[in-house]
Amino acid sequence: MIKSFKIPPILHFFICFFLVGVVNVHGQTQSSMKQLQNQALAYHYGRDGKTQNYQKALELHGQAANQGYAPAQFSLGIMYYHGRGVAQDYNIAFRWFQKSAQQKYQEAQYYTGFMHYYGKGAAQDYAKAVEWFYGAAEQNHAPAQYYLGFMYYYGRGVTQNHATAFKWFEKSSKQNHAQAQYYVGLMYEQGKHVTKNEENAMEWYQKAIAKGDLNAKRRMVILQKQMAKQKKKLRQPDSEKTPPPIAKTPVKKTQQSDKVQKSSKTTNNASVSSLPSSSTESVSASVFVCEKMPVPIEKNEKENKALPKGQCDDPKSAHSYVHCDFKEADLSGRDLHASSFRGVNLTNANLENSNLQGADFQHAWLSQANLKNTQLIQTNLAHADLRGANLENAIACEANLDGASLNGAFLHQVDLYGASLIKTNFSGAFLVHANLNRSHLISTLLLQSRIRGIQLKEASLENANFNGAIGIPKWLLAHLNSDGELLHAKLK
Repeated sequence: MIKSFKIPPILHFFICFFLVGVVNVHGQTQSSMKQLQNQALAYHYGRDGKTQNYQKALELHGQAANQGYAPAQFSLGIMYYHGRGVAQDYNIAFRWFQKSAQQKYQEAQYYTGFMHYYGKGAAQDYAKAVEWFYGAAEQNHAPAQYYLGFMYYYGRGVTQNHATAFKWFEKSSKQNHAQAQYYVGLMYEQGKHVTKNEENAMEWYQKAIAKGDLNAKRRMVILQKQMAKQKKKLRQPDSEKTPPPIAKTPVKKTQQSDKVQKSSKTTNNASVSSLPSSSTESVSASVFVCEKMPVPIEKNEKENKALPKGQCDDPKSAHSYVHCDFKEADLSGRDLHASSFRGVNLTNANLENSNLQGADFQHAWLSQANLKNTQLIQTNLAHADLRGANLENAIACEANLDGASLNGAFLHQVDLYGASLIKTNFSGAFLVHANLNRSHLISTLLLQSRIRGIQLKEASLENANFNGAIGIPKWLLAHLNSDGELLHAKLK
C-alpha cells in the first residue's frame, strides 16, 4: 500500500517563493526586452524624437533578438530582407523570420510563408508556405488570409478548393485587403462557389479600385462592356439577332527564318505587333539579331577601380565566384563567358557591353544592374533577381531564366529568342519590342506588365498569366480568360 506524501509547510513556502520569483524575473526580462525593442524601432523608423539610424537599430534589434524576443527577431529579419544597415541577405532574413514564427508571431509566420512561396532564402515549397500562412491567417492577418485564398483558388500546395478560397478571400476583404476584394468580386462574376452575381462583383471591384487595385479596374471595364452588350441583346428584336463570329487566329507557314536580321535603316517608332490580327495586316521589320557565337568585344582599356576588395578576385572568364560581393562594381566591356556567379551580389553593377555567353548567374542578385547591350546567350539566370534591371538591347537567346524575378525590369528590344522563362516573374516589367519567338513562358507571371510590340511567334504560353497587363495584343487578348490566363496551352 502506497502512503500519500505530504509536502511540509516550510518546503511548500519555499516552492511558492521560488515560482513567484521566476515569474517576476520573466516579467522583468520581457519588459526590458520590450523597452529595448521600442528603442530599436525608434531608430529604425526615425520616430519618438530619434533620428533614423539603421546601424543603431540593427544593434538594438540584435540584442533583444538574441534573448529570444520574437518581435525583435522579426524586425531583425526585416532589416536583412531589405538590406537596411546591413548587406541584403535573404538567407539570414529567413532564419530570423523562422525563429520568430516558431513563437507564433503572426507577422513572422506570414513572412516565412511568403519566402517559402517565392523561394527566397529558402527552397520554394508551396506546402510549407500554406502551413505558415495558416498560422498567421488564424490570427486574423489579412495578407496571409489573402495568400491562403489565392493558393486554394489555384491549387498551389493544396488541392484546389474554391469554397475554401472564397472563405479566406472574404475574411481578408473584410479587413479592406484590396487584392482579396478583387478576388471576391471575380468569384461573384464567375459564379465560382457562389451564385453568379454581376452586381455583387461590381461592388467588390469598386472597393478594390478605391484602394488602387489595377486588376479590379481592368475587370470592371470588361464587365461593364459585357453587361452593356447583354442589355443591348435583350432590347434587340429576335429577327435582328445574329450569331457571334468565331474568333480565329491565323497561322501562316513560311520558309522564312524566325530570326529577323538587323535593319540598316530605322523605319518608325510605331508598335510592332507580335502576330497579325488578320491576314491583311503586316508586321514591321524587327531589329533583333540572335547568333550562336557572340561578336568579339573590344577590351575595356580603362582601369577598373570600382571592383570590391577581399576574397573575390578580379572576375575573369571561365572562373567560379560563389557568394562574392560585386555590388556597384564596374564590369563593363568584360569577357566573362563561361564564368560562374552563383549567389553573387551584383546589385547596381555595370555590365554594359559584356560578354556573358554560357555564364551561370543562378540565384544571383542583379537588381538595378545595367545589362545594356550585354550578350547572355545560353546563360543560366535561373532564380536570379533582376528586379529593375536595365536589359535594353540585350541578347539573351536560349538563356535559362526559369524562376527569375524581373519585377519592374526594363526590357527594351531585348532578344529572348528560344529562352526558357518557366515560372519567371515579369510582374510590373516594361516589355517593349521584345523578341520572345519560340520562347517558353510556361506558368510565367506577367501581372500588371506593360507590353508593347512583343513577338511571341511559336512561343509556348501554357498557364502564362497576363492578369492586369497593359497593351496585350488583340489576337492574344481573345485567348485569355477572366483571370488573364490562356485558354489554349500553345499558340502558333
